Amino acid sequence: MPANVKWSCAQLKEWGFTFGKITGDYNVDGDLGVFDNDDALDPAYRSGIRTIDHKIVDGTMSFADAEKNTPHGYAWHLVTKPDGTDGYVMYLYGTDGKFNDGQKAR
Repeated sequence: MPANVKWSCAQLKEWGFTFGKITGDYNVDGDLGVFDNDDALDPAYRSGIRTIDHKIVDGTMSFADAEKNTPHGYAWHLVTKPDGTDGYVMYLYGTDGKFNDGQKAR
């Protein structure tokens, strides 16, 4: 991941997001790695959101903190994996509309 990201891999893992394969190239990996099919993207994202929701309910994270400091959506697109096959990548964004690496659009 680039140095300027809002959420590190460690933070995203702590929040329960599911990761695909990590190639080491952010353009291929995005925020959660590359996935073999687009059907895996939404469950990978929702696993993290579900964990964040549980943290709000059990009091380990405030609603305000979750609203301000966690991902609130993702954009995805098709990429070519290092082995030449197609893969799917997602980039997370916050309530400010900026992606994890600071960009506004993909």
